[in-house]
Amino acid sequence: MTLDELSAGKLSVLKTARVGMLAFAIVSLCCPSTMSASAITLGSAQSFAVLGGAGVTIGGTCCTVVSGNLGDDPLDLSSITGFPAPGSLVNGSFYASDQLPLIAEQARADENTAYNALAALPSTANESGVVLGTGGTVSTLLPGVYTFSSSAQIDDTLTLNFNGESNAVFVFQIGTTLTTGSSAAIDVTGTNSTDFIYWLAR
Repeated sequence: MTLDELSAGKLSVLKTARVGMLAFAIVSLCCPSTMSASAITLGSAQSFAVLGGAGVTIGGTCCTVVSGNLGDDPLDLSSITGFPAPGSLVNGSFYASDQLPLIAEQARADENTAYNALAALPSTANESGVVLGTGGTVSTLLPGVYTFSSSAQIDDTLTLNFNGESNAVFVFQIGTTLTTGSSAAIDVTGTNSTDFIYWLAR
């Protein structure tokens, strides 16, 4: 899997204010879905920036920086390629079946538990076929559960506005893959440390 795919349980957490992606009309918050999602945690997978199950590869020439732990389970370290160049790992360590395997195994189990719970949440809005971002048709969203029957696409800047809410959640349930343009970015506003963004793709 490459870094523009989501990790093996296909679950990713985004908490950065501005993110260049490797990887809508404004919709009102649907309280039941958001309250349910806010109770879901990643457990030991929280410290992983990337957690794969079929290999992790950094491509290109330069210079992808991964901040946090990087793991692959049940494969070994040889399944993780592209380091130390063109990729580099900071603020974390590598974990696999031959490198502290119990850590990778537990993180993968916790990730899968969270993925299943998030995938079961009722949808706030079905955005199938909608291109997100200023290069698409909808550029701003409020917290909720957004469903895509197949792939989701982001072009230019997508703004996720938490609107100052606490314990608010964005969940993107994507049927296949997340596709991003070369200038795609996510701008997160109005957030605090209790808010989360989850990306799920199969």
